[in-house]
Amino acid sequence: MSRPQIEQLLEECLVRFDSGATPEECLRAYPDRRAELEPLLRQALSLRVAYACEPKEEFRTALRERLMFAAGRDVSKAFAAEPDPRFVNLARHRFLQAAGAAAQEALRDVPPPRLAFWANARRRLLEAATLSGPRPANRGAGLALRAGLSAAVVVIAVAAAGFAFFANGPTPSADAQLAILEEKTQDLIRQAQAGGDFSEGELLELTSRTNALAERLDDTPSSPLTQRIDAVISKQREVLSRAAAAGAVSPPVLAQAQQQVNQAEEKLRSAPEQQPEKTAAPATSTATAAPDTPTPLPTATGTPSPSPTPVELEDGQVLVTRDPTDELYGIAWQDVRTTKVSLTAPASWTVVGVSLAPTGIGTLPSPHILGFNLGGPTNVVVLVYMDTGRVVSVINGKQEVLRDAGRNGRPQGAEEILKLTEGSGLADIDVLGLARFVNSVRVTD
Repeated sequence: MSRPQIEQLLEECLVRFDSGATPEECLRAYPDRRAELEPLLRQALSLRVAYACEPKEEFRTALRERLMFAAGRDVSKAFAAEPDPRFVNLARHRFLQAAGAAAQEALRDVPPPRLAFWANARRRLLEAATLSGPRPANRGAGLALRAGLSAAVVVIAVAAAGFAFFANGPTPSADAQLAILEEKTQDLIRQAQAGGDFSEGELLELTSRTNALAERLDDTPSSPLTQRIDAVISKQREVLSRAAAAGAVSPPVLAQAQQQVNQAEEKLRSAPEQQPEKTAAPATSTATAAPDTPTPLPTATGTPSPSPTPVELEDGQVLVTRDPTDELYGIAWQDVRTTKVSLTAPASWTVVGVSLAPTGIGTLPSPHILGFNLGGPTNVVVLVYMDTGRVVSVINGKQEVLRDAGRNGRPQGAEEILKLTEGSGLADIDVLGLARFVNSVRVTD
């Protein structure tokens, strides 16, 4: 049976039902088509019952009162209130001021309306932006298209003005960037104290931004700024130590972050300091002061100082000192210095062929090479060529270059060191120590 015939039979059943017959009586009139008509009739009757249901007016009123009571009478007042015209004008003025002069000029460049529908669409757009009342009823498609054209012009103008504003905006100052770094570093310290997880991406981004800010100090030298960024670097070292102790960050990421912190500290040391202005002496005083002997400065031994007195070394000597405050990665570290290089190494490493005196000074077997034995079950030796700063590792008889020669030689990254030491039996903490060791080598002569 075709669809029109089924619809005709269903319509006849509904007419019988409206005349007072029961659904069973309607279906008996068509015994041959009962299987097709019964589900359709049930569906039609269910839809009629659903559409016929309407809540009573008393129920609606009671429900509305309960809703208003739960939400508060202020909600009803807020929906019934209309904005003050003075507030509308003030909000429009603030919007134009926030958008800037470029946006105002762009709005002025909009051509005047030439047709009646253009003026009406622009007026409705401004009313919709300033009024907070209920949304207007839907209008025709043509009218909506006209309003959309006007809105597109305004949106394009505001977007162009915003792009020009941000493109020509000044770069954030070093002080503002440092304040952000201080806040983010303090957040990481709180997470570490609470035992929370670390985000490797956030940690790398923080140390990278610190390194970039330290590089900007060459352009904006400032003593207070230097002290603040030095404190940030110290706090970031604390975060790295806690992350290494908790095992919350993978060794390659931890080594890369430590490398960036070391680079920032090195740039901070080389940043120019503000010097007090010197007044030029007259020519006559220069001529008379020439034969005078300069007044000798007091030596460090005569004046007490909170920092230790630098030890004068001779060629072929090495000085090894422990820093009790340096506990990066949860291990102890030692500072090693010669007349040609200075570096930082784990305290468990030993200088090859050197017997240290109680003062920490020893004599090197070679005046050109400084060797370290990593100890433990592994057979790994690290050699530092003091004349060039080149660092070479000897792992199971095979040499690998860890740092290129030169004062600014490029050190290997953490991932590269991890690949080079693969299969050597080194623990993760030894790999991290090797990465920091390579990045700390500084050629001083």
